[in-house]
Amino acid sequence: MSRFQDILTPHDAVLVERGEIGDANAVQLRNAVFWFNSNIFDRKKPQDHANILAEDYKIVKKRYGKQVEFNSFKNRKGQSAAKKRVPDGHHDTGIEYIVDYFEKYLQAIPNHGPFYRKLLSTNSQESESVIRYSDEVMTLADLDELGKWKRHWNKFAQEEVDRTIGSEISDDEILHQLGIISTDDSELLLKAVYWLNYNDLGLLEFKNQQELRKSRLKLITKKGKQFIRLKHDIGATEVQGSVNDLRSKIYIIYMNAVSGFDDTKFYFRPIMDAASKDKTEFSESSLSTSHLRELHKWAKSINDFMKEIRSNSLLPTGCCKITPEIKSKLMEALSSLPIQHNHLSCIISSNDNVNASKRPLSDTRPAKKKK
Repeated sequence: MSRFQDILTPHDAVLVERGEIGDANAVQLRNAVFWFNSNIFDRKKPQDHANILAEDYKIVKKRYGKQVEFNSFKNRKGQSAAKKRVPDGHHDTGIEYIVDYFEKYLQAIPNHGPFYRKLLSTNSQESESVIRYSDEVMTLADLDELGKWKRHWNKFAQEEVDRTIGSEISDDEILHQLGIISTDDSELLLKAVYWLNYNDLGLLEFKNQQELRKSRLKLITKKGKQFIRLKHDIGATEVQGSVNDLRSKIYIIYMNAVSGFDDTKFYFRPIMDAASKDKTEFSESSLSTSHLRELHKWAKSINDFMKEIRSNSLLPTGCCKITPEIKSKLMEALSSLPIQHNHLSCIISSNDNVNASKRPLSDTRPAKKKK
C-alpha cells in the first residue's frame, strides 16, 4: 500500500497528492503541522496557533508505535486540562505519518518557545532535503496567511472528495449490492454499522470499537449534506455522505432501533423474528467482549477482501456500477472467505430474554423461560 493511500482522511490525501503537505521540504512540513493542529487539535484561529509552544508536544514511544501528545488545553480556571493525542500508528491509517510530521518539525525548531518559526532564506538552505527553520517567530499576520491557505485547500479538497464520491462506487455500496450488509436485516445492519465504524471512521483497533458509546456518534447536516461525526479523544472524525445515501441510512436506522438503550454502549444484540425476518430489532443487552471480537474478526476479513478486489483488478478503476458480470466475479472471490457465510453467534430469537447474553456463544437456542 502506498503512502498516499495510507493517509488518514481523503481530504489529507488530496493535499499530499498536490504536494501541499508532506515532509519533502520545510514549507510542506510546516503546512502539515498547521493543517493537523487545526483539524486534529482544534486550533482554529491565528491566536490559537500563536499560543502553541514547542514544549506543549511530546512524542511518546509505545509498544506498537508512537504517539504525539498535545498538552496546551486549559480549563476555565486556567489549569491544564486533559491531553489530546494522536494514538498509536497502524499500518492501515495515516496516523504514523502524522506523528512523523510532528517529530520532524520539532527536531527542526528550538526545544522551547513559540511553535511556529519562519522559513530560512533560500540562500540559507543547504538543500531542499535539509529541513531547518529560522529562530524568528511567525507573526499573527503570518499565521493568518496560513489560515487563508488552509481554508482554500480545505474547500478544494472537499470539492475533490465530492467529485470522487460521485463518480466511483464506494466500498459500502459494493458490500450492500453483494448482500454482505443491509438495512433490512438486524444481523446485516449490525455488520454494516461495525464496518462503517471500522472502515470509514477509522476505528481499526478492537479497543476503540469496544469503548465506543452512542453518545459520541451523531448524524449532523451541513449545507444539505449529512455527516457522521464521531467525537473521540483526539478531536472529531467526520464521514460525509449525501442526505439519502447508504451510509446515512444505515446510521439512522440503527440509531433509531437502539434509541433509549444504554448511552454508554454502542453495539447491541440483534433480534431475529422468525415470523418476519425483514425487521431491524435489537435487544437492550449489549454485545459481550467475545461477540465483539467475533464481529471485529469479520470486519478485518471483509477489509482484506475489499483490498484484494481493488488490487487484482476484479473491480475496474473508476467503476461506478456493479454489473452482473462483475458481481459474479466478486461473489466467486467472496466464497473464499468462510467467515463471511457464518451467522454471528450474538443473534438471539425474539423469544429470548436479556439473560441470553450469558449463554455460551455456541448455544443459539432460545433461553428457557423461568417458571
